[in-house]
Amino acid sequence: MTQQPTHDALVDAVRAAWQRWDPPPPDLADTILVGLAMTDLDADYELLTLVSRHDHLAGTRATPADTQRVLIEFRSGELTVLVRVSQDQPAGAHRLDGWVTPATGGEVTVVQGDRSTTVDLDTNGRFAVPGTGPGLTQLIVRPATHAEASDFRTTLFEI
Repeated sequence: MTQQPTHDALVDAVRAAWQRWDPPPPDLADTILVGLAMTDLDADYELLTLVSRHDHLAGTRATPADTQRVLIEFRSGELTVLVRVSQDQPAGAHRLDGWVTPATGGEVTVVQGDRSTTVDLDTNGRFAVPGTGPGLTQLIVRPATHAEASDFRTTLFEI
């Protein structure tokens, strides 16, 4: 009787045949990892840039509100969101003034934990959210002209 090869022996023989006749490129694993990392990058990654902070005015004739303004920019693909965070009149509250380009209508939702506030995005790409409290904040932008596209979500930022 003839001895049947084991499953492992068959797999080893097939592997050896493929490596001899059609070997994989030496950088295949790295290329696949880069490809997977780049897949849908715009949906998973956006660039957060602190454009300007006005605390350098502290000690000058600036008002406290002037020293607490922050300008933040978010980018993803074609969409850019510029947000100015400034002190609002009520104690502890802040005002968010934002601009979205390309300019379209739509809406912007400010999410802070369990709370959310939705405001209209005008046709010039502007929005304002007065009375925003301190804490971790995320913006969700829903442009009117990109109804089929997914919402743009910023990274969390601290107010």
